[in-house]
Parts: sequence; C-alpha cells; structure tokens
Amino acid sequence: MYETIIDPTNSEMNFNPYTPPSSSEDSPHSFMATSPPGGSSYYVLNTGTPMNIDNFNIENQYNFENQYVTLDEKKPFLVIKEQPIGKFRFRYKSEMAGTHGSLNGISSDKTRRQTFPSVELQNYSGSAIVRCSLYQYHSSSKERQPHPHRLIKKMGNEEVDDPHATTVGGTEEYTAIFHSMGIIHTAKKNLIDELCRKKEFLKEEEIARKEGKRKLRRDEKASIRHEAEEESKSINMNIVCLRFDAFTERPKDGVLIPICEPVYSHEINNLKSALTGELKIVRMSCNCSPAKGNTEIFMLVEKVTKKNIRIRFYEIDEDGYEIWSADGKFTELDVHHQYAIVFRTPPYKDQQITEQRTVYVELMRKTDNSKSEPREFKYYPSPSYQPGMKRSRMSHSFNSNESFYSSGEKIAPIPITLGDSNEIPSINSDEFNALYQLVERNMMNPDQFPSIRSEDFAADSSQGKYSDSLVGGFEEMRLSEEEKAVVKRVEDEFKSFLATKPSSNLIASMIVSLFEDHVTTHEENALHLLVKSGNINKLNCWLEVIKRNSEFQILNAPNRDGHTIGHLAAIHNNPQILNIICRYSPDFSILDNEGNTPLHLAVIKNSPPPIVDLLIRSKELTKLPINAENNDSATALQISVSKSNLVYVKLLCEHGADINVIDKKCGYNVLHTAIDVQAIDILKYLIQKPKIDLMCMNYNDMTPYQMAKRLTSGDENDKKSITILNILEKAMLERGLNTEIYIKEEQESEDEMECDFVECKPEKFSTEELQEMYKNVKTFTSECLTQVSQLLDESGKWENLALLLDMQHIVYTSMFEKAKSKSQQLLQTAEKDCNLYDIRNFLEDLEEHNAVVAMDKMVFSLQDDF
Repeated sequence: MYETIIDPTNSEMNFNPYTPPSSSEDSPHSFMATSPPGGSSYYVLNTGTPMNIDNFNIENQYNFENQYVTLDEKKPFLVIKEQPIGKFRFRYKSEMAGTHGSLNGISSDKTRRQTFPSVELQNYSGSAIVRCSLYQYHSSSKERQPHPHRLIKKMGNEEVDDPHATTVGGTEEYTAIFHSMGIIHTAKKNLIDELCRKKEFLKEEEIARKEGKRKLRRDEKASIRHEAEEESKSINMNIVCLRFDAFTERPKDGVLIPICEPVYSHEINNLKSALTGELKIVRMSCNCSPAKGNTEIFMLVEKVTKKNIRIRFYEIDEDGYEIWSADGKFTELDVHHQYAIVFRTPPYKDQQITEQRTVYVELMRKTDNSKSEPREFKYYPSPSYQPGMKRSRMSHSFNSNESFYSSGEKIAPIPITLGDSNEIPSINSDEFNALYQLVERNMMNPDQFPSIRSEDFAADSSQGKYSDSLVGGFEEMRLSEEEKAVVKRVEDEFKSFLATKPSSNLIASMIVSLFEDHVTTHEENALHLLVKSGNINKLNCWLEVIKRNSEFQILNAPNRDGHTIGHLAAIHNNPQILNIICRYSPDFSILDNEGNTPLHLAVIKNSPPPIVDLLIRSKELTKLPINAENNDSATALQISVSKSNLVYVKLLCEHGADINVIDKKCGYNVLHTAIDVQAIDILKYLIQKPKIDLMCMNYNDMTPYQMAKRLTSGDENDKKSITILNILEKAMLERGLNTEIYIKEEQESEDEMECDFVECKPEKFSTEELQEMYKNVKTFTSECLTQVSQLLDESGKWENLALLLDMQHIVYTSMFEKAKSKSQQLLQTAEKDCNLYDIRNFLEDLEEHNAVVAMDKMVFSLQDDF
C-alpha cells in the first residue's frame, strides 16, 4: 500500500512506501490521511491504490449545477476514520435466520464497546450522500471491481443489499457510520448472476450522468455478462474490501454525481477459509502427556489445510521468553475433513521430570505464520516402574525419641536376610500382642479429628445426614493367597524381631524394611492390603506402630498404580477405614499415575457421600488440595458436575472449591458442563453463587447462555433444554446482562458441498493408489503445464504455492522476473526438485481444484505408457 501525495502542479505522482502500525500481529493495517504538506496545493488522499491524476479531475467530466471545483482549491476527499475488522465470518443464505453478528470496526472490544466502519468527507460544505459497497481486494494497482458476495444490512425484518447510503453534511457531521452490515457468501452457481446485477446497476448510474436515465440495451447487458464470466475465473472468494463513495444529488433528476475519488478499506478475510481464516483450537481429547511424549490426541479445530498447518508446543520462562518448542507429529492422512487432527505429542525436553510441567500448544499456519490462541498443556513424569524393576527405597528415620521398649542399647543397624515365610517360626511375641491389645482398647480420642458419627449413617435420611441408600455397603474385600501371605509374613517377622529386644533405631529400620521388601506383584505392602480387606484392628495396630516410630513416609508409599492407602480407602468405600487413616495425617496431595488425589477417586468412583465429606473436612490435616487438577485437567468439582452429583457439588462449594475453574480441553466452566449433561438441579444451585461467571466463553466462543440457546434451536419439544435456557435467561436479566446475543450457526453452504465433492478422489483410486500412479510421472506434459499455469496466473495463488514449496527465493531471480508466465516458470523449476504428487497436494490445499483435476487427468492418461 502507498501514501499518495498529489501535487496539482506536477503530473507525476510520488508513491512513498508506508507501513502504518498494526494493532496486532494478524490484524490488517489501517490507513488514514495525514496533514497536507507544503500548503494548500498539496494534500494526502487515502486511496488504497495509486491514483491517476487525470481521472481525479472531476471538473472536466461533470457539472455540479454551477458548483465547480477547480484545481487551485483544496478538493473534497474521503478519509476512513474506522477500518472494518480484518477477519469476519462470511455467512451463507441458509444461516441468515435470527440475529447475527455485524461487521464491526477494527477497534471494537468484545466486552466494552462496539465500533463500526466509518468514513469522513473533508473539505466539503453542504449535504452529501456517502455510500458503502463490497469490492474485490487487490494489493496491486489493478482496477477494482464489485465482489459477487453480498453486503447486506438488516432493516427490520428485511435484508437490503449494497450499496448502503447515508446522508451527511448540512447541520449534521460529515462522518458516515455503517452499522448492522453482514457479508453473505455467494454460491458459485450464482456468482456470475450476482456480478451482473451489481455491474448493471453501476452502468445504469454512469449512463444516467451522461445521457439521462434509461434501461440497458441488450448488447450492453451481453457485454457486462461476458465481463462477469471472465472475472469469475480469478475472483478470490475469501478476501473482500469496502469501497466508500461520496455523491451530491443533481436536483433536476436525482442522479448521484461523484464528489471525489472513492476510498477502499483494507482487506477483510473470511474466517471460514482455511487460507485466511482465524486459527482456533476448539477442543482436545486430552491436554496432558507423559514426558516421553507419543500420546495420541484428537483435536477439533476451525478449518485448516493439511499441508499448511503445524501443531506447535512451547514453554516460556517466568519472564515470558520461550525456552523450548517442538511440533506434534501427524501426516496429511491424520487431518480429517479439515476440522480435526489426530497427532502424537513430542517428547518433553527433560524426560526425567519428577513433577508436572506446564507448557502451551498452538496451531500455526505455514504460509503466513498466523497462530491460534495457545492452550495450556501439561507434561507429567513418565511411569518409571517396569515389571521386575525394584522400587526406590523409602528414606529411613532414626530420630525417634519414643520407642516400645526402654532398651538403651546403641548398635549399628544390621542387614536383615529374609527367607521364605514357611521357614519363619510363628513366635507369639508378648510385646507385640500387648501393643495390639493396647491399640484395640485405647483408640485415639474421636474428638481429635472430625470423624464420621453414628448418626451420619442413620437409615432414615430425615434422622441422619446420609441415607442408607447413599452410604451403600462397606463389604470387606477378600485377599488372595499371595496377599494373605504378605500380611502374615510382615506380622510374623516383626514379632520375631521384637523378641530380640532391639533398640528404637533398629525397630524403626525394621519397620521400613518390612513394608518395603514384602510386597505383592502389584507392589502392594501390608498397609495397602489391610485397607483393601477392611481389617480395622490390624490396620490400627500397624498405624500406631508407624506413628510411635515416626516413619510416616510408609503411609504415603504407592502401589504400581500410584495408589497410597488414602487412595485405596477412597476407592473401597469404607468411611471407617478412611477415618482411622486420617488421624495419622497422611499426605492426600499425592497424585496417582493418572494425577488423581483420593478426593478425585472418591468422586470418580461415586463413593458414598461420607467418604467425600470426610476427605474434604480433612484437608487441613492431610494436605488435601481441594482444587487440584488431575492429568485430565479436571478438579473434583468439575467431575462432580459432569456426573450430575448435587451432593458432591454442595460439599465442595461449601468448603471453598473454585466455581470458575476452566476445563483446559474445551474451555467449559461448571455452567457449560451442567448444561452439557442437563443437570438442572446443579445449574440452579450454581447460578445462585454471586461469584459465578455467567459470561465465560468456551473455546468455541460460546457463553453458557449461548450454548443453551443453541441446544434449544433445533427442538422446541426438548423440555429440559428449554428449562435450562429459562433459568439462565432469568439469571442474566437479574444481573443486567444482555440476552440479545448472536448465536453462531454451523450450517454448510451449497458452495462448501461443491468443494467437498471436487476434493474427493475418484472412487476407484485410493490415496495410496494415486500416490503410486504419481511415482511414474516426473514432469508435466505441455498441455497440463499450460492449463495449470493459466489457472494459477488467473487466481494469483502462485505466490502461495511458492511458499508451500519453499521456493520463494526464485521469485527474486532475474529469470523469474522476465518470465512471461510466472506460474509456468515456478512449475517448471519445481518439477526438477519436487515430485508432482507433492505439487498436486499443495494445489489441493490452496483450493485450486481445477488444477488438481488437470494433473490427475494427465497422470491417469499416462498410465498406459508405463
């Protein structure tokens, strides 16, 4: 683009390259007029393309009813005050029922204010008409023509096509603001007719200015149709711009006479297009991976092209600097219909991490380096256990001042050799039995911890907190022979050891060795097994032994699934066992192999409410993080809502769970999730929370109300969905929030159906068969080369093809500059370094369907020669 400075005394034009600041990386530039340098004979005109000074001399063409404008004076000109947004969703006729978003100004803010495209007429007095139309966008000096898409404006229940006009001047300001406009995508079958309609309208206006108003002759219509047919071959259907004109009305016949040259906005890209649209990650099947990578993930996206997209992972430090990046692994066969990608995660830079690391994932388009909004992603430690591998040993504590016996003997720890359990005599240690009986008689004071009370288990829910149906049965799990042997061996060996009257240090060391060395094939020690079996007496005894010797790390030992005794107590639905465990302050913040805390597992397994209640109330003693996220990035509250469990939701909310937590896979908050599972009772409860965010947008840019509205649009008999919508609407109105919102439709156009049909391979050829056929063809035939070159010359997409082929360097060579057809020169150069199948697929990504068909026909016709 250029800043054009016009000197009326010089017929030459000065075009100074000018790059104005951009508001964002992806936003097109905004061009504004600047102050006229050098006095009144100079002025700056915002044209968008270089102007011809001869065409600007309106004085030589039109008589403004004795109002002449001379070159000695400042001429009227238009200045764009507010550019349109650079990306906008071109909609289809089938989508235009109901309320839709309008074309906003580039400085619009979704949450605070809306602006609209506007233009100001300067150096003019009197009334004027300013008009806005939709035109083709060209970055070069090529003359612009009307675009076949429709620029419509809602006028009540009617939709009015462009041009849209407004009156300025007189007592009013000279700024024209164009609001409530939308862009309607014209199907290919209607493209020529729409072009003819617009061109005939402009031709009639031109004739009216010169000859007076009359209808077009048949030959004039035929000429316009021929022109439209030629233009239709090279129109970019995904980029448009706005044209603004200023007119004065001729009194005698109402004909509009131009006041000054038109101005053009910057380009407006179609958000629906894979080449120019906004990149967006809508949903992921998972947002975590072990550090070794290679996790398969399904990702839903806005439209992309398979050869023109990357999935990029990166990490930033505290100062915002990127410190690591890698790409997800996928092939073109993993991109499904341009809306879904199946990929595998790259390995993290440090595969030996011991805690979760947060990184980000984004989409990146190769041709223009456009990026999607990044989504949070987590790497967690790769499972290190393999069958036959010895677990790392627990650290020993020899600082206990309290022992079972008063022996003051100080000797170094000695290694303990353990044989087969059948060889160890069963010694009934008086000391161990005394401790066992002591623990049974003198349980810890229940008041020291908020335990489950007997009234909580009343069969009648009116008498107790939980009904019998909610509590369920707490049946003991039968142990296998291997598991029984482990429990018995630990007990027997400890009794034998105590009979030797060891020191307190040796006792502590022995306890650790017993629970570390005697485990099942599933890496479960005696504590794990006693919790699973529900043996309260023996479990109590061992917990007291561990406490008296301060070997609390044993409580947090995991089995092969990463489950500690806290996890197992939550899984096996025994609140009495869990209550006992909590008295010894285990670490409930430990995550299992799936990143779950005991609270997560209790909610996932639908444990009885007393289990969840006890876990939540234990959080201060057991380090339970109530808002912890598992590897699926879900908190206990999110899981509870997804399971429609109102009891869990209330318990969690009452104890400080974050009600505005976001699901990292899809952007849902708890309201979105409640709507998704149609949990009306939960929705009613959450909606009353003052801090709940009613306007939270998910990754598909939908608030809970928009989501509910969308779900009710297809079925008026869906009573649940209508009830949900009414609940949300009432809540929004009570908070003064707007319910007149735009609901994004996802209907497909006839045009898209045509494109999908063209992209399909011939039924008798699979992708593999086509690839095999192309292996035998090394160069273009002259006929195919000419045909494909002409198509690329007309569309101008040879530049994009050069980028995809990584051959943009040849564009600047003298050979390329002198070439009669740049497309042909590019293809001839590319066939020497690239295989034709890759060129074909790049053309398919660029939506050059006719070129793809031409290449397929060429290859098919040559098969008989091989």
